[in-house]
Amino acid sequence: MSTKTLFALFLLTFLSCIGKKSALAPIQPEESAPVFCSISFFSIGYGIDGQGLKSVQNWAQQKKDSVVLQQTPWGREGEVDVCLRSIHYETEIQRWLTDLKGILARAKNCRISNEKSCRK
Repeated sequence: MSTKTLFALFLLTFLSCIGKKSALAPIQPEESAPVFCSISFFSIGYGIDGQGLKSVQNWAQQKKDSVVLQQTPWGREGEVDVCLRSIHYETEIQRWLTDLKGILARAKNCRISNEKSCRK
């Protein structure tokens, strides 16, 4: 084979590998992705529901390829706001909201909403 043929074969192989690698990489949502849910863990004199917060954190960790979790502490007794961001479709987000409401059904002193703003 000639040098030109070998170079063309190498280049073609190299470019096909690059294309495959980028096609397999998951799309990561960024910090600028829209907020689809905000959860406020508040306290009435005895701290927040730590187990509820941990459940939300674990849920978000399982969906780390699709969801960005942002926590903002705001009080003296561990109060925190959790904002969840994603670039996914509305149907998937509605399913996630249902999941989160189920996870937090027995949690104390927390508010879940699908507001589009987060405490800074």
